[in-house]
Amino acid sequence: NVPFSERALNVAVLHSSPLEGESSLDLGLERDKLEFVFRHTQRQIGVFFGVLTKQSLMMCIQRGAQILHISGHGPNAQMLQVENGKGGMEDVSSVMIKSALEDSSWKLKLVFVSTCFSEQVASAFVDAGVPHVVAVHSLVQIHDKMAISFAQSFYENLLGQKKMVLEAFKNAQAG
Repeated sequence: NVPFSERALNVAVLHSSPLEGESSLDLGLERDKLEFVFRHTQRQIGVFFGVLTKQSLMMCIQRGAQILHISGHGPNAQMLQVENGKGGMEDVSSVMIKSALEDSSWKLKLVFVSTCFSEQVASAFVDAGVPHVVAVHSLVQIHDKMAISFAQSFYENLLGQKKMVLEAFKNAQAG
């Protein structure tokens, strides 16, 4: 169940780390760091942490997430890889993402795609009209610890220090 509220900033953090094929990510560390940031802001934040599947992605979009944070592997630059419920992965195409956004009265203001090579996947959110999208360049593979540190700094700047998205991004890059 998604604990979103009309009075809160609603954040969905979805992660995938399959049992097969890829090295495991430190999703527990990322969750701890993000929970700390969300708890220590002056804003009321409703947070949902869950496994990234096709169903959870669509549910969070349809139920009113304003910030969507996606963490996982990104070996395929054109597809978002999600868990299939059996320990493996399945692909979600940019077309499917755009279609889901066109078919719902979504409230997304920011999507953060923390996977390697995620620029093309992120463009589906941009094309669908999401005002702010953070992603990894299509030629860049990012290390887990670096991605976690960047995300923590970004959200501290955005939510804790109330910086604009671009300034929060630049500060996280510098930091």
